[in-house]
Amino acid sequence: MIALLPRLLTGSACRGRRVHCGQGVDMSVEADGPLIIHLDGELWARPDDGVTMVTIELLPGAVQVCR
Repeated sequence: MIALLPRLLTGSACRGRRVHCGQGVDMSVEADGPLIIHLDGELWARPDDGVTMVTIELLPGAVQVCR
């Protein structure tokens, strides 16, 4: 993740082979094995939890972003 940070800041992260970028209002991710999930810097799921799928829904206006 640290190596990807400069590319995230410049907007060029979507050019990687293992990075998929797109637009939408929801997204599901399913893995063959347990996921490690961080939400807003907090650990939400660790491998021992056995989470293999997560669905993320974007709610318009729910988060304010300062520029």
